[in-house]
Amino acid sequence: MQSGYVIEYQDGKEIEADIRPIDLIKFERKFDVGFSVLADPNEARYEHAAYLAWLGAKRKGETNEFDNFLENVIGIKEYTKGDNPKAKS
Repeated sequence: MQSGYVIEYQDGKEIEADIRPIDLIKFERKFDVGFSVLADPNEARYEHAAYLAWLGAKRKGETNEFDNFLENVIGIKEYTKGDNPKAKS
């Protein structure tokens, strides 16, 4: 199952950022938890989703630094393949 995030920036731009296996491994290394915490509402944090979205945006050349990314984002919405994320280019 492929998933990712639609990221909305302050300037109105939206992008789709897919999540790949390397992103999940980087997530696990950074937070020292398995990615299964994302499915647990008692353990998941918004920072987890933001970090994965940032990794996808970074791969697309949209951003470099995590905190700078956060300063410019107003919304992050998860999608899975088969959904219609409807990001505006």
